[in-house]
Amino acid sequence: MYHLALWHASFLYFFIRERIGQLTGTSVMRSVDQLYSHFLSEYTPLVVGACVMLPIVMYEVIRQTHRVAGPLVRFSHALKDLMAGKAPRPVKLRDGDLLTDFEKLFNEFIEFYQARKATTNQADPRRLDELLQLPEVASNEPATTVS
Repeated sequence: MYHLALWHASFLYFFIRERIGQLTGTSVMRSVDQLYSHFLSEYTPLVVGACVMLPIVMYEVIRQTHRVAGPLVRFSHALKDLMAGKAPRPVKLRDGDLLTDFEKLFNEFIEFYQARKATTNQADPRRLDELLQLPEVASNEPATTVS
């Protein structure tokens, strides 16, 4: 579709250029069929080159988007595990993937999170029970002050 639009836009430019040349007297009068035949003979190599390049360009576009989308999918799965309360594993990206700086930072956060979670799990359970017995924590109402 893009190539077809580009082809017709190129012909429109060619047509306008020829008509201006006819108005100024620098080119002879030709019919649209003659102009199109002349345009076809001049610009066919351009179309052939564009058609040859299209699969190569499409392959590169898909490859580059997968280099970004793949890591994002891995990070989103790790975040979903984290939200579900599961211990997420460090994210390992494929060779050639982008976002490697974010991978390092994300894995550092996972280590920090797991270490923090381990220290809070090792807290004295009696202290936690005492905190839960406080009126502000036991009820969901805000604490009131007496004046």
